[in-house]
Amino acid sequence: MNWIESISQAISYIEENITEELTVEDIAKRVHISPFYFQKGFSMLCGLTVSDYIRYRRLAIAGSELLATDNKIIDIALKYGYESPDGFTKAFTRFHGSTPSAVRKDGSGIKSFSPLSVKFKLEASKEIPEGFTTKVIPKFTWAAFTCKGPMPQVMQDVNKKIYSEWLPNCKDYEIAAGYCIEMYDNPAKFAKGVQDENYYSEMWIPVKKK
Repeated sequence: MNWIESISQAISYIEENITEELTVEDIAKRVHISPFYFQKGFSMLCGLTVSDYIRYRRLAIAGSELLATDNKIIDIALKYGYESPDGFTKAFTRFHGSTPSAVRKDGSGIKSFSPLSVKFKLEASKEIPEGFTTKVIPKFTWAAFTCKGPMPQVMQDVNKKIYSEWLPNCKDYEIAAGYCIEMYDNPAKFAKGVQDENYYSEMWIPVKKK
């Protein structure tokens, strides 16, 4: 199973159990990925954390339920994981811009947040393959990616490409348990320091043969 399939299955599981207790550990277990890498991959591919996605979806559905039913606000709050009306009201208002009471009474507008759909196209990528090497150190193997450009943008861009392009397309390696390594060159060597367009850094992630 590749990363795109794993994240898609995770989203389906979340949607099917949106009113149940959901933990990152349980969701990651369902798609056979460690919680650490699942959270990192989800954020890279989807642009938000797992917790934020669950919260936004619950609040969006709660808003629709307020408009479509006569269910009590407290019952809706409990249904979507809020133990107190105050906590629900604060979260609801931050998300929708109106209180639950205003939505119910005045028909105030609510924000839509649809389920995510993760897709990708198989395209040749010049940046990632050219910067990719495997470095074997006793007991460990890392995929090393070179980064050239101002920080932290270049590191974030490469990190995103690792999960959206390299991992889904790599035939020989998959991510493994272990720790990531980041290497930064001496900023004094560059005219603009870490903001220089030629600033050099590397990102190493643990991998294993498929």
